[in-house]
Amino acid sequence: MTRITTSLALCALASLAQATTAQASVTYTDATFNNADWGFEVVNVGTPGGANAAQSAGTGNPGSARRVTISTGPNFGDATYAINRFGTTTATRYTASTQGQILSINFSIDARFVTGTFTGQGQGVYAQAKQGNNIYVAGVGVTGSTGNWTTLSASGISAANFIQIAGTTAPIDFSATGAPIRFGFASANSNGGSPYTITVDYDNFNFEVINVPAPNAALLAVAGATIIARRRRSYHRA
Repeated sequence: MTRITTSLALCALASLAQATTAQASVTYTDATFNNADWGFEVVNVGTPGGANAAQSAGTGNPGSARRVTISTGPNFGDATYAINRFGTTTATRYTASTQGQILSINFSIDARFVTGTFTGQGQGVYAQAKQGNNIYVAGVGVTGSTGNWTTLSASGISAANFIQIAGTTAPIDFSATGAPIRFGFASANSNGGSPYTITVDYDNFNFEVINVPAPNAALLAVAGATIIARRRRSYHRA
């Protein structure tokens, strides 16, 4: 009986450990874009341009949108990135040590061209991640300049798809020991011959993190304690 009880407990522990390695996901979404829920910064490559972003009531798809305006630098090749970080609390930040290694990312957002001094293709759109002081982006598409809503999306985005545009040179770390990450979206424009300004509305932000959940230490400890307790009871009966 002692051997059977211990074996059953060990099987339960093994099943628990196996369950915690199953693929799962964590999703960050927003269709309201309250200003207090978003961080913002500008990254320039070359001579600085400018950018701003804020909630735009009643212009979304539907409801409110996040309106982003970018002005390029004055010289050919100058690029300006508008970095929009979702969330301002630890609850909206991804922490790999407790939530697990990241396998890939699925991203989507709606966009609509509003106005511009040079229409071109609107703004380039990126999935965005900030880890420490390092900022990374992964290209998703361009908004176009028709003035109609369009959905830009990409699935299976991996760490290798992210390029660094600011911070200390280092690749993004999706491992279980990586530093916490703040996700969001970025948009950008570059000077192709003369400076210009473009405004785009964004809505229905969706950022899904496909991960391997970290083992639940508390449940593992309970399972281990159960084995020990049963062994002790068996010993005393002997």
